[in-house]
Amino acid sequence: MQLSIVIPVYNSQRYVKECLDSLVSNKLDSQSVEIILVDDGSSDLSGNICEQYAHDYEYIKSYRIKNSGQAYARNYGTELAKGNWVTYLDSDDVVVDGYIQTLLSLLNRIDKSSILMFRFSRFKCLREDASHRLNLNICNELRTIPKDEAMVDLTLSEWGNYLWNKVFPSKIVKETKLPINSKLEDRETLYKYFEAAASIVVLDEVLYFYRETENSVLNANSVQGKFTVMEDDITSIVHQMTFFKNNGYVEAYKREKAFLYRQALYFIMFVKANDLNDEGEQYKYCLQVLASFNSEFKYMGLKWYAAMKLYQIAPSLLLIYSKIKLKVHRSR
Repeated sequence: MQLSIVIPVYNSQRYVKECLDSLVSNKLDSQSVEIILVDDGSSDLSGNICEQYAHDYEYIKSYRIKNSGQAYARNYGTELAKGNWVTYLDSDDVVVDGYIQTLLSLLNRIDKSSILMFRFSRFKCLREDASHRLNLNICNELRTIPKDEAMVDLTLSEWGNYLWNKVFPSKIVKETKLPINSKLEDRETLYKYFEAAASIVVLDEVLYFYRETENSVLNANSVQGKFTVMEDDITSIVHQMTFFKNNGYVEAYKREKAFLYRQALYFIMFVKANDLNDEGEQYKYCLQVLASFNSEFKYMGLKWYAAMKLYQIAPSLLLIYSKIKLKVHRSR
């Protein structure tokens, strides 16, 4: 089998049909592709929907597990994967028409130890129109990039630390499991995958559409939920930054260091805005990070560079501002 697609599903009844409909095709067969649905203990009808699609399409398999988190569900599906290549989808996202056929074609053209990376686009509602069809003529344009450029791409928003816009050799993802104790398992792992790959091959074409929802991990809507995600965020940034530094990826290191300054400042502002405990280890670490600020303007951007300078000169003013912008209003 050539390709396994792993999709963790949790309380996604509103979107999972649209996700699967963008994938399925009667032209596909179970000899070349499998779609592995892992229902992570959903309390809605998501599991039933997954089982219906598994019944209707021979190349779709559905599994139900006890709720254990997205990373665990991804690991579970990866272990079951039989394909030479593995990629991932989130159950509220969609892909271009002909996505699987395009991947199968592209994978035949690259080294079996390489990672394929492609572009994505963000959206908030339904797919806007039929113009998301892929221009197959563009798909001939593949390019192999150096490892140092690939590591930089992980720090850029247009490529990012995401599993779902990349296809991996099965051996790589099976040997290095996603950490189940972090909500940022993508960032904690992707640089390891890149380092293990023979090369990184890039397609400068959008194949994936990422839905921005309020219920996503990065948009947790409770104070404690946001706080936990931000703690994991800081930790994963430090791990990735340390790897870049230790392995000589200088440009990636500078960019990730600038990102750490930004997120450390945001973390301090959020803690103050919501009257949280400011004695925790992560809070103290962020204060140390801000005290050592020395990043270049080009890596920070105007807004964050100005915010850092304001924090250095008059921290009380910035923290007052944070009370207005970052206060999470608890529902009664």
